[in-house]
This record gives sequence, structure tokens and C-alpha cells, in this order.
Amino acid sequence: MSKQSPGRFAAIAAAGKGTRFTVTEYPKVLAPLGGRPCLQWVLDAIDAGLGEHQQILVVGHAEGRVRAAIGPAPHRMYRTQVRQEGTGHALLTALEAIPPGADGDLYFFCGDKPKLRPDTVARFREQFERDRPGMLFLTAWLDGNDAEVAASRQGRVVSTDYHGRRLALGILERKVIEGLADGCSFRLPDGSHRYFSRAELLAIREVNVSTYAWPLQVLRPLARHLSKDNSQREYMVTDLVKICLEAGHTVQALPLSDPAEGKGIDTPEQWEELSLA
Repeated sequence: MSKQSPGRFAAIAAAGKGTRFTVTEYPKVLAPLGGRPCLQWVLDAIDAGLGEHQQILVVGHAEGRVRAAIGPAPHRMYRTQVRQEGTGHALLTALEAIPPGADGDLYFFCGDKPKLRPDTVARFREQFERDRPGMLFLTAWLDGNDAEVAASRQGRVVSTDYHGRRLALGILERKVIEGLADGCSFRLPDGSHRYFSRAELLAIREVNVSTYAWPLQVLRPLARHLSKDNSQREYMVTDLVKICLEAGHTVQALPLSDPAEGKGIDTPEQWEELSLA
């Protein structure tokens, strides 16, 4: 890996097969948009918005095609996610590529979010470097009626008012919420708990955009607590919100100015929608 800017790393998850993306001609991250692969739009936004950094591109499904399409770069290295066991596993794979003694920050992006803009990445970096939370993540607000919001597959950002300030408590994936018998409780910093019913969780309009940042010295010990003990049987990056809070670190959420930036191409319909945008 290049030795330029050892203090800033970017990991990009581009290993998944995309089981709902049923277009057989392309791996999901290589689906063309505006004459370029989806993943290339993401990488260009990171390069322009993050500034000098070392990049870890986590590949797996159709690895050869992804490597050939994206190619090398002085600041880029590839790491193979042999088993695609969720976004948390992609994160762990990227962490293994960073020397144990390296210090700095790790930014994590998903390769299927082609609308993410360079100025948003820059704003994300600026807030993280200014405030130095234990974790920062991007969010978006859903439009539509209550039924459309409840049907969204995006992870819900669970938060509450705590002594006059907004406190992010966790991110719950739609599949996890569907698996709840009723609801669940979240622990507050003072030891009390805030309960949310299943209906309340599905009605949340703020959703996760799968873009995160951590100081490496915070992330390394906390990442060891990721597990597959959940309904999806996957390592999930979203679990790190709760893990960070329980370890006493601050967690911040940054809403997108334009919610459209948070759209991905999980399905052929979404790919077509973004192609026409």
C-alpha cells in the first residue's frame, strides 16, 4: 500500500453478489450509469471529497471483473472477502489490511451508492475531523406516506431526545425489525432504557445510508465485538452504533442535504430509476 497520508483510510465494500440485483450481465457494482460503472462513481466521489487517503477496495463476487474494470491506482489496494458475510465482515477484511501500528481514521463506503457527491463526502470528513466522535454516519429522511415509509427496506436510525439533545441509539435493519415479537429497548447513558414498539420502529423516517467513520484507535477494539448472532446471520456494521455507545464513545449522525444521494441499486428497478435521473 502507498505510504501517502497514513492517517486517513477509506474502505469500500464491493464484494457482495446482490441477490436482488437480477441483471445477469453485470455484477451490481459494475452496472453502468452514465457511461461508467456504478462503483467508479463512488470512488470518484471519495477521491474528490476525502482528499489524500489510502484506499482499500474489498472485492469478492466477480472479483476479476471488478479489478479489471476499476484497475490500479497509487493509493489503492484490493482485499478479497473470501466469504461474503455482511458489511461488518467487509469492514473486518479491510481492517486486516491496515498495519496494526497505524493510527488515523477509517471511512467506510458501499460501492452501490453512485449518487453520493464529492461535496457531501467533504462535509462528512470535515464534521468528523472537527468533532472527533467515536463514530459518525450518514442518514437520509424518507419522503412518502406512512405506508411507503413502513415498507422501506432501509435500516432505521433509532434516536431519542436526551437532556435537550438528539441522541442516536442504534440502527436497526428492516429484517431485524420484522423479526421482533413486539419491540425492543435501548439503553441510555444514565442507565435507563427507552422502549420502541415494532410499529414505532417501522414508522421512523430517518434511515441509514451505509457511510461511516471511526478513529482507528476506537474502532479496532470495538470491531472484535461484531458477531453473527442475529436474524440475518451476518456481521453488520450497523451494530457498531450500539457497541460504541456501550463503550462510552459518542456517536453522531449527519443527515444528507439531498436524500437522493442515499439511493443505491439493490434492484434492477432502482438501477433503471437512477439511470433515468
